[in-house]
Amino acid sequence: HAYDHNGNSISVTDPLANVTGSAFDGGTPILDLEYTHDLADRSLLATGTPMHNCIILAVALASPPCHANLAFIFPATIIMRCRAAMAGMADPGVTDPDMAPPVIVEKNQAPWGFWSTLGLSIVVVLVYFLISVLIVIAFGVAFLADNPGAGIGEFTAAVATDGFVSFLGVSLAAPLCAGLVLLFIRLKASLPAREYLCLVPVGAKTVLLWLGALALLLAGSDILTYFLDRPIVPDIMVELYRTSRFAALAWFAIIIAAPVFEEVLFRGFMFRGIQASALGNGGAILITAAIWAAIHIQYDGYLIATIFVLGILFGAARAVTGSLYPTIALHVAANLVATIEMHLFAAG
Repeated sequence: HAYDHNGNSISVTDPLANVTGSAFDGGTPILDLEYTHDLADRSLLATGTPMHNCIILAVALASPPCHANLAFIFPATIIMRCRAAMAGMADPGVTDPDMAPPVIVEKNQAPWGFWSTLGLSIVVVLVYFLISVLIVIAFGVAFLADNPGAGIGEFTAAVATDGFVSFLGVSLAAPLCAGLVLLFIRLKASLPAREYLCLVPVGAKTVLLWLGALALLLAGSDILTYFLDRPIVPDIMVELYRTSRFAALAWFAIIIAAPVFEEVLFRGFMFRGIQASALGNGGAILITAAIWAAIHIQYDGYLIATIFVLGILFGAARAVTGSLYPTIALHVAANLVATIEMHLFAAG
């Protein structure tokens, strides 16, 4: 049984269905509908009813006396409660409930859960490193062909300091792994990737304010590094830049490929999944910053800590603005500054 918008009891004769409902709750128009169906290809339509400012479920497959009041729902039991307090759901310009426009309920608009998000993110990182390893192997074959008597030590030293191999790996792995992230989004949610990753336009003033905060942080970091008598640019990065063979490849890898991919993964995909969990924005900011810093295994503890602080800033920008664009801008700007410094130190 169920009740229509006038509170009258109606019956459904459908051997495939089990429908239950209740009429009124404390004088408030209400419809509780529980419907279990085993057939596929049944869609849920919600129609506003201005006369009671509640929702009446409308379908095409119910029996004739009540086809305007019930919905076939697939695949499991769904309970819908509609109260007069939900006035915003109704269209005040429609006086006939049969003429109200249908609202299609998406089958799944939720992001991946916390553990699924972390697991899939780890898969993306592993694929990223696998692509890099394959490029190193290809380089190793060429190196050994040119140096048949070279040992493992010579090979390792050559790979570790060859900027061309490193930047080529980033340039190839980053777009491929960004595509893998988009595939995972497609497999889970009906939301477009643009919405899942929160690619929401923001004003130029907002971006400039966050860039100002980044400038202060980078200046403070360089000052602290100087007084700690540490190199402003790590020696390994200077050597990689010098051996990149093509400066354009290094600039593309550092300023475009790496920042865009890392933001899509960390402040986009991973942030969204953690944010939707009980940890909320705070957990998303801290966890994404920590994992992002940890993957920079080529650096020492001081630089990893610096990257973690940058990750906190990027995550805060993502949480406050609700958009991934500012974090991409911040990451690109930070890497641009680092590349300019690297170029100057390599030239000097």
